[in-house]
Formats: sequence, structure tokens, C-alpha cells
Amino acid sequence: MVWLAGGEGGKFFLNINMDERRLSIVVFSLFFSWLLAFPFEGQVLYALADSFRIDPHSMIFGSIAVHVAGLFFCGFLIKTMKAARRLMLFSIVFCILGTGVFFFNPSVLWNIALISGSFLAGGCVAAWGFYFKSGTPSNERIKTAADVLIYSNILMIMMNMAAIHLSPYAGLGLSMLMLGGAFLFAARLPCGCAGSVPVR
Repeated sequence: MVWLAGGEGGKFFLNINMDERRLSIVVFSLFFSWLLAFPFEGQVLYALADSFRIDPHSMIFGSIAVHVAGLFFCGFLIKTMKAARRLMLFSIVFCILGTGVFFFNPSVLWNIALISGSFLAGGCVAAWGFYFKSGTPSNERIKTAADVLIYSNILMIMMNMAAIHLSPYAGLGLSMLMLGGAFLFAARLPCGCAGSVPVR
């Protein structure tokens, strides 16, 4: 639910009231759309590489490999919701900065940013699993997963269209906006500090 609340001096601010399930869907849809459109063989990355006449396949293969490593790394080391939330927030900020590197001409920084960001993105995806389990009842998890796939693919298509039909940098900028939105909503996710959240 979205509503306007009054503040001091007659100012108003936007308050978005969502439960944990809806928040987790929004966060992951925004983040996963960036993942699909950029490092994970995304059209935004291909459009950027094509504009500089470089072959992105070696970078993409490496990013997919370290993404899988990030998934396993988080699964073994992140054991609490508080740690998962911190990892998500840190990963999103790093991915925003790493994506910004691609506004500059190709250099070794492209490879470093893509590989590092993909590794942390894998950890972020695994960390989201905490909220997938705690915020969605077991009988509704298929629906939650379907919602995430639908929304993230819609957003991915928007970024792809911008990169192909407008400019690679338009798609790149839009992907960074998706990450920014993911961060704002992820900051509102519960951290489980008041006690452990039962996994249903």
C-alpha cells in the first residue's frame, strides 16, 4: 500500500507499506533484472562490447563461473538473516559502482568489475533465499518465484530495448537505476534482530 504522510512544516513524504513477501519480490525482481540484462549474458553488456568492437565472451564465461561460486560461498558462510541482509546491501552497492565502470572506455577495470560484481551477485541471490523462506509460506513459494521471474523479465526487456534502440549507455543507466531501487527496498527488509524468523 502506498500513502502520503504529513511531516513537520507541512511537508509530505511517500510511505510504501509492504509485507516481507512483497518487499522480497520487489528487491529480487529489481536486482535480478540487472543480473539478466547485464552480467549474465545480458544485451546491455553485448551492446556495450559491440560499440567498442570487442568480444565479450571471455568476460561473460568468467562472470558466470564466479556467479556460481558466489552462490555456494554464501550458502556455506551466511547463516543468519542479519548477515544475509548486510551481504545484500553491500553487494548491491558494489554492483552499482561496478556497473558505473562501464561508462568509461574498456580497460582491465571492466574485467575486475564484472568478475567481482558477479561473485557478489551470486552471494546476493543466495542471501535472498532467507527472505524467500521466511516471508513466503511453503504453499505459496511457487507463486512468489513466478512473480519474481515475470517482473524481472519485464524489467530486463525494458533495459534491453533501451540498450539496443536508444544507446548502450541508456540501458546501462537504467540498469543502475534498478540496482538503486533494489537497495532502497532491501534497506527496509527485516534483519531478524529481534529474534530468529521461523522458516516455514
